Amino acid sequence: MTDAINNPVKRQYNRKEVHTGDMQIAQKPDIDLGLESQIIHGEELPTMEDLRAKQKHADELAFMEEPVTIRIEENSKSDFPETHVPVQVQGKSAEVLNNGKWMEIGWLPIGVPLTTKRKYVEVLARAKPENIRTQHDDANVERPRNLVTRRASAAYPLSIIRDDNPRGHEWLSAIMMGH
Repeated sequence: MTDAINNPVKRQYNRKEVHTGDMQIAQKPDIDLGLESQIIHGEELPTMEDLRAKQKHADELAFMEEPVTIRIEENSKSDFPETHVPVQVQGKSAEVLNNGKWMEIGWLPIGVPLTTKRKYVEVLARAKPENIRTQHDDANVERPRNLVTRRASAAYPLSIIRDDNPRGHEWLSAIMMGH
């Protein structure tokens, strides 16, 4: 007899193969082509609610593309002062307005006024690391306290030099107050 017969292999995974042909596929609902229905290219017309939601989304995207003039302040808490900050949104490096043209530079300089898009300002504003400190009572106390204190601070404090949109201040305040 061989060792293989005496010592059968135990499989680590017991699941069998999955074939997509065995799975159900989601189907679109039937379309009524009767005289009473309104159809454009085989699909139902969007409702007013759908159109409002799309318009709101388009307005928000346009808002995030607006230029904002900022200055990234030096972070006094850092042991190693930085000169530039890497900023990206969905893999696209930060853009700055230079001589009327948008230029992709990726690393934004600290201490220099620059005009960039609001979406990059959001990345900087959301960078808020937390410092954590614990306080606890002696173990001999009947009901010892164990308190965790968390304090967030701006990783890259910045000054808004110019924001022409009246919603800008409220928008930035909401980001700074969010977690």
